[in-house]
Amino acid sequence: MKSPAVRVAVAYLVSAVVGAVIIGSFVGALHHPVPHAVPLAVVGQGAGELERAAAGAVEARPYGDAASARTAVLRREVEAAYLAGEGRLLVAGAGGDTAAPHFAATMRRATGRDLAVEDVRPLAEGDSSGVSGMFYVLGLLLAALATTVLTMRMAPMMNRALRLAVLALGAVTGGLALTWVVDGLLGALTGAPFALLGVSCGVIFLVSVAVNGLMRRFGPRGVIAAAVLFIPIGLPASGGPFGAAFIEPWYAALGYVLPTRSALELVRSVVYFDGAALATPLTVLGLWAALGLVLMALPPRAMPRPAAPAPAAVPVAGAAPGAH
Repeated sequence: MKSPAVRVAVAYLVSAVVGAVIIGSFVGALHHPVPHAVPLAVVGQGAGELERAAAGAVEARPYGDAASARTAVLRREVEAAYLAGEGRLLVAGAGGDTAAPHFAATMRRATGRDLAVEDVRPLAEGDSSGVSGMFYVLGLLLAALATTVLTMRMAPMMNRALRLAVLALGAVTGGLALTWVVDGLLGALTGAPFALLGVSCGVIFLVSVAVNGLMRRFGPRGVIAAAVLFIPIGLPASGGPFGAAFIEPWYAALGYVLPTRSALELVRSVVYFDGAALATPLTVLGLWAALGLVLMALPPRAMPRPAAPAPAAVPVAGAAPGAH
């Protein structure tokens, strides 16, 4: 039995480690945005020449004219476009507005020109800082975790089909509430309320299916692991308000396989880019849900049973006490 002093010391140590992980994850990823191989449409200059001048900051892709380069930005095929003949840099602030000044400065150094920057898809007035999408996704993830835990706690014996139906109902309820708050009440992510509602319900449902499978197979540890992966690791690994191209490449690579970044990309795409580039994030979320379904189909992990007590000695009839 550990003494109270030891238990308190362990609690303090765990609290310090948890805080260090959260701060290290968020601040480490987002405190110093630097472009890393940013997909860039280039018109009127050699792509290889520009890549060498930018020293790894861009992944230059040649385009024939300004119109096709602009379309590529709006379709989310590239992050920005450089029109060498016009001395212009096209960016999409809605895809990561906080990073736009850093990227413009990098491009000015690489080209040696004072470029005019044009934002072809700016953020909405109600989301001028660009962080609404990140915090909205945090709300979606918390709703998915809460839906899963409450469903399993209140009705642990439901069969798989009924459990999926209940999770779907919870996703619709949560999606309606969150969409109304962020669009109707706050006016932060506006312009496509029905598409945002569909994405919100879908994200909550797919993530809750994944977490449900983890919880059914691994118990509370599965939920804790999902919460840590999706929130204090997943949110900064998504690039947050900067975008994945402006954090360390190894961290961005981790973000690509977690549902957090995919959820953020879905929200940005339907709100600002008319639903462009949905296939990849939907695939990632679908794979997580498929993992949950597989885990739900497996039998629950067996819990160790306590050892049966040894049977009590039964005295033999007629035997005298102490007789041999």
